[in-house]
Amino acid sequence: MASELDRLSPKLQQELLQFQQIQQQAQMIVQQRLQMELQLKETEKAIEEVSKLKGTPEIYKNIGPLLIKSSKKDVSEELAEKKETLELRIKTDRKSVV
Repeated sequence: MASELDRLSPKLQQELLQFQQIQQQAQMIVQQRLQMELQLKETEKAIEEVSKLKGTPEIYKNIGPLLIKSSKKDVSEELAEKKETLELRIKTDRKSVV
């Protein structure tokens, strides 16, 4: 393959390199979007599960390697905020790619 590249003009070699870089960037963007969409689905599922809880249940949330006791209200608010942030990031990402 190296000998084939050597036969290309320097300008074409540069354009090929730029194309490969753009292709890698596009793959990274797609991967990031998929991760955000997965996080959004997980957050929506967590919101659904928390909303099913009755009374004042004991809820624990991860903070690094720790589990911290929290209230249903606080967890619900944090999840709603996370959902809103993810939706905004996904929407912004879609607009920037188009």
